[in-house]
Amino acid sequence: MGQEAYPLDEPVDLEFIEELLEDEQDIERHPGLTFIYRVEGDVATLYVAGEAFAVSADLAPLLALLTRHRFYSPGQLRPYLKEAEASTLLVQLLNEGYLVYEGLEDEHDEYDDEEYDADDFDGDDEE
Repeated sequence: MGQEAYPLDEPVDLEFIEELLEDEQDIERHPGLTFIYRVEGDVATLYVAGEAFAVSADLAPLLALLTRHRFYSPGQLRPYLKEAEASTLLVQLLNEGYLVYEGLEDEHDEYDDEEYDADDFDGDDEE
């Protein structure tokens, strides 16, 4: 059973991604998801969590990068930010929670550290 991705509460834009990369921040694929892609003619399709993202086959190298690796360095992603279709896809994947970055708080974590302490997980069901 994989972890579920959640959309960002406050959507980001291309400028935000550029700032992350400028700060040498890696972006990574959500750890609970698998990305796959397929190229047919002049269309490449990225499949993520039951969704399909169709883009130009010219972006097959980006889709290959996204599917083959989990962590993406600024040097790997920066060239794609110059291409409108590629940058739009990256922004969409980040906003949908399919791509994540360090410092992103998981607001949907099952356990909130402030509500639970070690005694909650000791296996003793007595109150």
